[in-house]
Amino acid sequence: LDKYLVTCFDYLVAISSDIKRELEEIGIPDTKVEYLPNGVNTMRYKPLTEQEKYILKEKLSIKNKYVLTYIGGITYRKGINTLVRHWPKIIDNYPESLLVLVGPTGTEDGVMGDDICYDELMKMIDKYQMDKNIITTGPKDRVEEYLQISDLFVFPSTMEGMPNVVLEAMATGVPAISYRVSGINDIIRSGIDGEIIEIGDEKAFNNAILELLADDLKRKRYSQNAFDNVVEHFNMILIANGYEELYNKMVALND
Repeated sequence: LDKYLVTCFDYLVAISSDIKRELEEIGIPDTKVEYLPNGVNTMRYKPLTEQEKYILKEKLSIKNKYVLTYIGGITYRKGINTLVRHWPKIIDNYPESLLVLVGPTGTEDGVMGDDICYDELMKMIDKYQMDKNIITTGPKDRVEEYLQISDLFVFPSTMEGMPNVVLEAMATGVPAISYRVSGINDIIRSGIDGEIIEIGDEKAFNNAILELLADDLKRKRYSQNAFDNVVEHFNMILIANGYEELYNKMVALND
């Protein structure tokens, strides 16, 4: 039924090159598929000065030297359990590090949360005495504040369409480490403004964290490149203009 319906559309918008390829593989003509990625409000998601970061850290009661942030539901699909399981190694190397998990922690907080995964996570935190190095905030309206004080954004999800949170992190000048899920190849330029890890390679994921924490100059270079990448290719005005052009093309087609 889905395959039949899509043949009735004038155009299909693919938010990632992976989705565009999948549509073409099921027989949708290339001329009917328009690649338009998600966009970011760069007026809201933007970098702060070091002084502004210091003030914001005080406001959020965060005093750790290194802040690594994840945004999304606490679920197995998002890979949070594997990230936390390996966190003792990060703490061994960087005792002043803090992992901030922003988002629904269970079904009572929203459909994206997972009670079972959250319970497992809390048991691991207790077992390895990581309560000073991992915090869960629950859902937050101003997630950009946590990104703006972050040194790295970690995204161990194993299934996505095109993850907006990675774009939002990069817009605030935060390098991202992510598995190679749908859309990531369009966002992160691995080795330039972040790192892309093959799905399931937990060792490589954690090594990427350790290597970026160890290299301040590389982290700063990635930070600037990430910001430039989003402003140039994913800012909301640019994407809105792309939709306007598509609508005009549709009008001309149907006249």
